[in-house]
Amino acid sequence: MRVNLKLFVIAIILGVLGVLLPWFFGGVRLFGTELLTMEFPVLLCGMICGFGYGGIVGSLVPILYSLIFGTMSMYPLGVATAIELCTFGVLCGLLYKTLKQNVYVSLLLSMFSGRTVFYIVYYFMLKSEEKIYTADTFINEEFLNVLAGIAIQIIFIPLIVMVLNKTGIVHKGER
Repeated sequence: MRVNLKLFVIAIILGVLGVLLPWFFGGVRLFGTELLTMEFPVLLCGMICGFGYGGIVGSLVPILYSLIFGTMSMYPLGVATAIELCTFGVLCGLLYKTLKQNVYVSLLLSMFSGRTVFYIVYYFMLKSEEKIYTADTFINEEFLNVLAGIAIQIIFIPLIVMVLNKTGIVHKGER
């Protein structure tokens, strides 16, 4: 397998950002909602570097964050988040870079699918511990309470990707 050094370095930088941004902005709230700082670099990584790098970075970011800072429990939240972010990275890369879908379509489908995967995984993990994670809780925590973070992602991720494509730093079809 041939590794593109430029994409590899970009994936590492985005992975480091994915670990550091939640720590840096951990206490900051925007209009009472979360900023989704761990997701932002993973979604970018999938779109810029492709589904392979996106999936790896998405899987590693929550686990490294949990190990380094200890502010997120490894199980069940860390594992469920790792699977969610892996889904984000893989789908963004697959839809945008491989299947050449529109940046907004790729982003929205990835975000919705990742959140749905998180709910399913987290539900079954908590069910095994006989705790309740209802659909209402899922909708409130994964969509309504984070609307500002979702809006920031929908505005800035496509802008960043389009600027990188226009400047020639990264190309949509580059692998």
